[in-house]
Amino acid sequence: MDAPNNLAARLYLLACDTQRERLVNRDHLGFVLRAALLTDLLAEGALTEQDRKPTVARSRSTGDPVQADLLNAIAEERPRSWTWWMQREAKATVEAVGQQLADIDLIHRSAGRTLAIFPTRIVQVLRPEIREDLRMRCHDLLGDETPVDQLNQRDAAMVSLAAEGQLRSVFSGSDRIRRRARLRDLREHLGPVPKALRKVISQRAAAASSASSGG
Repeated sequence: MDAPNNLAARLYLLACDTQRERLVNRDHLGFVLRAALLTDLLAEGALTEQDRKPTVARSRSTGDPVQADLLNAIAEERPRSWTWWMQREAKATVEAVGQQLADIDLIHRSAGRTLAIFPTRIVQVLRPEIREDLRMRCHDLLGDETPVDQLNQRDAAMVSLAAEGQLRSVFSGSDRIRRRARLRDLREHLGPVPKALRKVISQRAAAASSASSGG
């Protein structure tokens, strides 16, 4: 079995901590997955950008109901920003993408408890070699010197969204700092979505910091 083609499924797998059997960055993983859906819809020509907002360019049939739901919602809603769409239904998107992966036997999900007290979700990756191949592909591409316009665009987007979403199961903070020029080039090349994701994560971190300090 090969890795899934769609970015949301790939990034969900990358967010799996295979040793602890759980998802990392649960507080903002939904934003990353929403960004992945928007990226795929842009790449396929279903979306375009107008006045710095996503706009439906054409209707299309799709075998991916999660993508279809997002595309239909954008068509029905008044123009909204990229960041608004990343935050809308973010938690539900994590559940929906996880179910898709469970349906094709790439993951198994079950209920568990943290410290035998708090409910949690156990996520077991059934094909860890697929997840590891994606992770290594991300590291290889981030360290590559190939011009960004010559890269496979889906792989480039996978790297950019994993980094901007701060998925620590893929890149450490030092990885992102060391390769920040490369990540900047990817952001500039890939269009509005990685920039918007970076903004959402930054705003959420600032809000959390302010709340914890009583500000």
